[in-house]
Amino acid sequence: MTSFISESDDWRSDGAKITSEIPKLEAALERTVLILEHWFYRGSRSPERTFWEEFEDLNQYLETQVRAGDMLYFWEFDKCCGKEKALAAGKYPDEKGRVPKRGAY
Repeated sequence: MTSFISESDDWRSDGAKITSEIPKLEAALERTVLILEHWFYRGSRSPERTFWEEFEDLNQYLETQVRAGDMLYFWEFDKCCGKEKALAAGKYPDEKGRVPKRGAY
C-alpha cells in the first residue's frame, strides 16, 4: 500500500524489506507468538504494538494496514517475555483483598 513518499528520504531498491522476511515470520508463528512494533512513515503518531498468533491474520494486517515506508520490528514473545523477566507479577485480589494460593494457570 502506498501513501505519501518524500523523495528526499532517499528511497532505494536495495534497502531492508519486511516482505523478504515473510517466510521467517510464518515459521516463527508456528512456534510462538510474535510481537510487532509498527512505526508509521511520516505518520506523526506513536508506534502501534500488537501481538500475532496466526500467520493469516498477520498477513492480512500487512496487506491492509501497512504503507510504503512504514518500519516494522518483530520479536518472538517467548524469547523476550519469560516470567523471569517480568517487571511485576501478582494475582488480582477480590473485594476482601484475598488472592488464591493455588489455581489453574
